[in-house]
Amino acid sequence: IQTNKKTIYEGEPILVSAKVYSHFDPTHLAGYRSYSMKGAVDKQPVGNSQRIIVEREKFRGVDLYAFEYDKNIIFPSGTGTFKINGYAMNLHRGYESFPLTSNQAIIEILPLPGTPPADFIGGVGEFKITRTIDSKAMKQGDVFKMKIIIEGIGNLQNTIEPIPVLPKGLIVYGDPVIKEDYSYNSHGTEGTISYE
Repeated sequence: IQTNKKTIYEGEPILVSAKVYSHFDPTHLAGYRSYSMKGAVDKQPVGNSQRIIVEREKFRGVDLYAFEYDKNIIFPSGTGTFKINGYAMNLHRGYESFPLTSNQAIIEILPLPGTPPADFIGGVGEFKITRTIDSKAMKQGDVFKMKIIIEGIGNLQNTIEPIPVLPKGLIVYGDPVIKEDYSYNSHGTEGTISYE
């Protein structure tokens, strides 16, 4: 099990993949059983995670064939010590088959530092929040649109709807129109969510 970090904060994503080292150049694999983790809320594939690209790598001083498989970005829930259970597969060299089972990995998930503010919407990462309105001048009783945009990278898909703080006399009508435009990559979820 290969991970990009051993310790993360709650809500932070972790990149996990099945890393294989071999003395021979593998032609294909079969019977793959993926790794698993209790408490993983969201597991999203990154890139072409089911394709084998074999390269030569040094591992503990030995020149071996290596490839990554089943690469996912995972958003665990909860805090504490979590175990990622190993994967299994049959690695092939032509007609020869070599069954293998991987090791396990341990991840430490820490609680967020300090006490979160009352208006915390669950975002862990780097985000920019902007707010715009469609009119600058209006009469009493007029309706205007406010747009709140959250953009950045982290656990964007797990953020909750922000509640706008409005001056006295302004009231929010109805539920917002929500537009999501994000994708998953090795750093988490990247893109924007807008509330109108």
